[in-house]
Amino acid sequence: MNTRLLITCLGLLALTGCGTDDTARDGAQTPAAQTADTPAAIEKRAAALAKIETEAYALTVHRAIPFTPKDDPLGLFKLPEGYRFVVLDLEVENRGAQPLEMGSILLVAQLTDEAGTVLEGNMPALLAYTTAHPDPAQDAGYDAVWSMEFPAGESHRAIALGVQAPVSATTLTLAVPAAANSNDMRKTSFPVGG
Repeated sequence: MNTRLLITCLGLLALTGCGTDDTARDGAQTPAAQTADTPAAIEKRAAALAKIETEAYALTVHRAIPFTPKDDPLGLFKLPEGYRFVVLDLEVENRGAQPLEMGSILLVAQLTDEAGTVLEGNMPALLAYTTAHPDPAQDAGYDAVWSMEFPAGESHRAIALGVQAPVSATTLTLAVPAAANSNDMRKTSFPVGG
């Protein structure tokens, strides 16, 4: 379990024991508005979909987000019939003692569907997603994940890869090299929409 997730869970446990409303602790129903989780809190606690671990790094797929752009007045995000975009929320941890060329590793990453078809469209998928879901932290996270000098011991997370995938694809497989300039490809599969 990563440190940030552990700290978040411990914080949530501590908060649930605090307060002055004894009725909630005595078994009385707490109004839904007081117990509802925010989407960000749910997202941080969600279990990872898949993980690739090497001597140099750990790459975790937290989410595989399928979507079709709703607003595209210029037609920049036009998809072929029967396709949608899927972007990956990735976390990368440099386990080595040296900076990691994660950009080189992600540059040759491949996403395939159940039929083994290599899927294309990384930049259009990422651009469409960030246009629809602007987040000031995304740019910094993306730059850190794609760094050619990813610092030793650091961990960064961002929406970092994307593809045009058939709507029928329910599972994708990610293949990445174990190290920069390596032919040793590591694979993991995960559900779309998780």
